[in-house]
Amino acid sequence: MEEKVVIIGGGLTGLSTAYHIALTCQTRQHACYIVVIDAAEELWDTGSGYNTGCINGAFPAGPKHELTGYSYNMLRQLSEDDEFRKYTSIQDHTVFEVTAKGEEKSPNVPGWANAGSNWKLKPQPKDGSSMMINQFGLRDWLVDRCKSFGVEIFRNTKVVGATLNDASRIQSIRFKSPSNEGEIKCQHVVFAAGAWTQRLIDELFPNSSIDLKAKTDGLSWMIIKNPDPASQHEQVTLLLEPILDHDALELAARNDGTIFVCNGPDARGLPGFESSGVFEPVHTSIERCRTLLHKYIKQLADGTASLEVIKQGLSYRPTNELDRPILAAIPKGKIVANLAEGDRVKKSGVYVNTGQAYYGITMSMGSGKAMSDLIFDIEPEIDLRAFDLPE
Repeated sequence: MEEKVVIIGGGLTGLSTAYHIALTCQTRQHACYIVVIDAAEELWDTGSGYNTGCINGAFPAGPKHELTGYSYNMLRQLSEDDEFRKYTSIQDHTVFEVTAKGEEKSPNVPGWANAGSNWKLKPQPKDGSSMMINQFGLRDWLVDRCKSFGVEIFRNTKVVGATLNDASRIQSIRFKSPSNEGEIKCQHVVFAAGAWTQRLIDELFPNSSIDLKAKTDGLSWMIIKNPDPASQHEQVTLLLEPILDHDALELAARNDGTIFVCNGPDARGLPGFESSGVFEPVHTSIERCRTLLHKYIKQLADGTASLEVIKQGLSYRPTNELDRPILAAIPKGKIVANLAEGDRVKKSGVYVNTGQAYYGITMSMGSGKAMSDLIFDIEPEIDLRAFDLPE
């Protein structure tokens, strides 16, 4: 029988999930129909696409440690593939923390950085295993790989309804776009809509008792032109928090001649998807970024170049009060009330894959593989009990 899977959300987590489901189907020679549905016109405009692009080699403590390491190793293995490197420009030994220690200026300070006389660049972590990646290159690689497996991707499309069968399992979803609407029969639905996951669950299953303990975490950002001609094609991320007083600044220079800039989270309510494109940033955050840039970008500080902003916006990351991902199959009893006791714990065919927050890129591949294992009842390679639904 053909397995039909709908993934709601075409961001990093959603596409990674689609990729691993499709890969599993191919490996097991299993017939699958996989659809990814995303409300944005341009994939990754609202969350996955705008960050420093760092794959963190320092794994967090606690239950996230195993998942982060598991996923990191997948990305490290992919980085050895020529095609993957061509798409993503993945590169290690490129992430540094700036400290005010050391007698001499660190020799590997990039030409655009207005380095203090005692700046020292410390590799993150000590072995330099953190990597930089072009997120949109990663997006394109995932999209192309998914399409090669026959995955369909619906953009500018909203899921507007869901139907359960008499056994309280998912039976179909309904979708609508400006030019089309319809119904997709399916046995599995994965909610991987980032910061919007809880809202979509509430809309499609208004009687459910699912509470992801979600929090809103926005990040205002800028992309500027690298003003140093000599380093236009160099990749490096500088984390300046250690030398700033109660502030943060991250500068990620890409090999496309740009620098990504952000300086900490913003509190703003989660918007809907009524308009396309990136969200407007928080004005005070952008002004703070501008002030810091004129201090820490050499050519701006000495007046030999002017600030050229290419793009700016606000991204939202999926976070929760538990500070951990949620990778779980939703039991029927969480969606439908008044079921018999034995039926409450049975699978509904609905799944959640969210909450990766700051480790989104690092955890992406592992989260996608773990979700694929859950769907196909394959014994996961890591312990997923710590990532179950909140009580």
